[in-house]
Amino acid sequence: MPQEKTFKGRCFCGAVELQVTGGPVAAGYCHCASCREWSAGPVNAFTLWPPSALSITRGLEHVGTYNKTERSARKWCKRCGGHLLTEHPHWGLVDVYAAVLADFPFEPQVHVNYAETVLHLHDGLPKQQDVPKDQLIKVLYWIALHPTDGEDSAIKDLWALKFSNDAVDPEQTRERAAIYGVKLLGRLLGKLPGGPSL
Repeated sequence: MPQEKTFKGRCFCGAVELQVTGGPVAAGYCHCASCREWSAGPVNAFTLWPPSALSITRGLEHVGTYNKTERSARKWCKRCGGHLLTEHPHWGLVDVYAAVLADFPFEPQVHVNYAETVLHLHDGLPKQQDVPKDQLIKVLYWIALHPTDGEDSAIKDLWALKFSNDAVDPEQTRERAAIYGVKLLGRLLGKLPGGPSL
């Protein structure tokens, strides 16, 4: 069995070092106001990983945390202020900023939250006003593996239904999962009524 690749990263001053192993669940660009304000840039390049793929290998004592809401924990180096990652506990995923991983072969797949963009890009990638269905399926899978509340448990049940019904009508079941997931994740992200913001 081939060994999984490991990619290393560090903060601006090098006091904090980290590494991720394997491959990301998704990668792309986020245009939401929270990411723009946090990164002090017009767009944020993200790579989403399961928490088990991430290790802080040096300088854990220098890592600070800011929670805008309970749905995001943004991490940075307390010595230099360099940004490192954002934990998304409701997804069971960690966003390690692409710029932090110097040797990672960043291959963006999509622009998300493009309705909030302040920088229009013409790179041929899909521009999603909210969250794309194909990336959503990957995110839903990780939510299913890390249920934390009633809605996450509903997603877990949905995935069990998807797998059990694939042999009968896989296309219809995948479509149901995508439609249900778009509605749910929209609420989680505050894009539909009743959802919190990040």
